[in-house]
Amino acid sequence: MKKCAMPNCRTVLGDYGRNGICLRHDVTRMGSKCLATAMGFSESSILQDHTFPWESSPGRFKLPLLGWVVVDPTKPRTYEQAAEMLEMPDFVGIKIHPEEHGYPITEHGRALFEFAAERRAVVLSHSGEENSMPADLVAFANELPEISLILAHLGNGFDGDPTYQVRGIQGSKHGNVFVDTSSAKSIMSGLIEWAVKEIGSERILFGTDTPLYFAPMQRARIDHAAISDIDRQRILSDNATKLFHF
Repeated sequence: MKKCAMPNCRTVLGDYGRNGICLRHDVTRMGSKCLATAMGFSESSILQDHTFPWESSPGRFKLPLLGWVVVDPTKPRTYEQAAEMLEMPDFVGIKIHPEEHGYPITEHGRALFEFAAERRAVVLSHSGEENSMPADLVAFANELPEISLILAHLGNGFDGDPTYQVRGIQGSKHGNVFVDTSSAKSIMSGLIEWAVKEIGSERILFGTDTPLYFAPMQRARIDHAAISDIDRQRILSDNATKLFHF
């Protein structure tokens, strides 16, 4: 397999610090960009006078770190924050986490996805639990083909069922839904290979959930998966490069 530049779709919420995220990114031999969640976790993290708690300023993040701006629909001010931040080159899309913020996507999804559709934004959502079932998320992506949706955490299921994300994508209508590998379940024997067979490698993105999980382990799982080099290249690099216009 040829060496490829790998965007890392880090999807974990939390204040882990820019240096820690980038260190794990480097250890994994990414050589490209790391997409990390930023802002909107709580009312206290909403921007005040453009102050970022990332030891940086808008437009000045040091590569390879790019950001997801988090929208919590239970805090309307996060919509205002997201609208402003999505105009900045350092932010690639919207992260939502129905479980962390305590709302069912079925109740708040229309407002969230219409907001994203107006901006033709990529939406990354935690998925696989009762507030964030892939089928419910995909229903909004089917209604609004202007958006691209990433279902985070391949294999994550509140009841132990590892198939929810793949089945959700099989119900999508516009080719605008993807899944990332940022789950401990992705190390299950056969899960990556089964997903490639069921939905094609074109719908799968490499992700790590670092620093929650050990990123080199996630990388090794793809490197040694029983899939073709073409599939590996798509998962590790090509799909994200195309989706985010890197």
